[in-house]
Amino acid sequence: MKQNSLIGGKVLRAAAVTSLCLLSVWASGTFVAAQDAATGKVRGTVKDQRGAHVSGAEVSLLHQQRAVVATTTSDANGIFTLDNITPGRYEVKVIGAGFTEFHKAVAVLANTTTELAVSLLVNQVSEEVTVSAEAGQVVDARSIDQRVNVIPERQIIERAAEVVAQVVDEEPGVSLQRTSPSLSAVFVRGLTGRNVAVYVDGVRYTTSAQRGGVGTFFSLIEPSALETVEVLRGPASSQYGSDVLGGVVNFISHSPVYGGSAPEVHGTTNL
Repeated sequence: MKQNSLIGGKVLRAAAVTSLCLLSVWASGTFVAAQDAATGKVRGTVKDQRGAHVSGAEVSLLHQQRAVVATTTSDANGIFTLDNITPGRYEVKVIGAGFTEFHKAVAVLANTTTELAVSLLVNQVSEEVTVSAEAGQVVDARSIDQRVNVIPERQIIERAAEVVAQVVDEEPGVSLQRTSPSLSAVFVRGLTGRNVAVYVDGVRYTTSAQRGGVGTFFSLIEPSALETVEVLRGPASSQYGSDVLGGVVNFISHSPVYGGSAPEVHGTTNL
């Protein structure tokens, strides 16, 4: 009697275990089926502008917070598929070698396959240029751009009513100083005297031995005899001498013009 009871108990336990296993398998299958039913798919074809399939393109599905949800690559026919996507709004990003990036917003629905046609644009030909500076390069000073004020003849006559130094009035970077009707000085970059070289027709008119400040030599140049006045500003003026730290003022005289068959000489004078 006891032996029959033990056998019956074992049978009941085995039956209970079997029932629990079957129930667990059924519940898992039901959960998986329900989960599959609550997801969607994104499928598409990647092509270029001419309609040729693009293989090996990287396809990413991004959430609204820019998190990557799923990734895949297009096959030999340019086809890609993203499975088990939770319904919602996403962004599809496609990157192909030699093409511009493709971005498009998609909406994924449950039990629905979202079809997407991707057309990639070919990248424009570009060239990367790296510019680096190196010390110790030797450059010809005459090939470097220099800041020069050019004062034409008309402005010379209008400005220089008393002394020729008045021609620099109203010029940027240049200042005029006058202490008397005949004493004047030209300041270039805040310097004057021996630090500003004065040339007349390319011949130096001043030397480094002269005193600083105003001088009388500007009164010896006749404004009406000038055609142009050039003022060189900047460090390039040092090529005219180690003492020329401010700039260079070059007075260019008129070239004489002679008449043709008639014995005439043309020019101007200041009376």
